Amino acid sequence: MQKVIVGWDISSATTAYCALRIINNNIEYIDSGYIKPPKKGSIFERLNYTKKEVMLILEKYKPD
Repeated sequence: MQKVIVGWDISSATTAYCALRIINNNIEYIDSGYIKPPKKGSIFERLNYTKKEVMLILEKYKPD
């Protein structure tokens, strides 16, 4: 059985992620990175940017 997990580390300026695959109790690293919205723009524009990036990561790895 295979599962994909995406973990998040969220702060006020940066959101980091790590994607892992679990197969038969073995953990395999897939990818990691971060999202850093532009400093310019309203809080709502920056949140919208982060939301779009999070959705792309979720679509890419399709966690369980």
